[in-house]
Amino acid sequence: MRGGHLIGNWQLARSQATSGMDQDAGARHSGGRVCRHRQSGRDRSRCFHSHPRSVSNRVEERVVSMRRRTRYGFRRISRYLAEEGISISVYGVYRVLQRAGLIRRRRPRPRRKPRSYVMAVPGRESG
Repeated sequence: MRGGHLIGNWQLARSQATSGMDQDAGARHSGGRVCRHRQSGRDRSRCFHSHPRSVSNRVEERVVSMRRRTRYGFRRISRYLAEEGISISVYGVYRVLQRAGLIRRRRPRPRRKPRSYVMAVPGRESG
């Protein structure tokens, strides 16, 4: 492949090689993430590096322990924690339980076949 300094971003290098794109155009195409971090040889992550409003570990442990102890759902757990003075949204409890692997999908109800019937019509015998 052309461009030995694109070691960290092999997808970009591969697309440059197949499309005939030069290195500078490829770096512009990637939003400059590769150019600025060429010395380290890796692509810079786009994820947030701090999560200031995330759920604390203490609250997560409390949610998981309550779920395991009582088998309550996420709405009820959120309500009980609010009574204890811990403010966490219903969806926040749901996400914590999902990360812990404690949310299972419900099985769909089996569909019943509709029963057919014959309606009595005047002048006809119903059988």
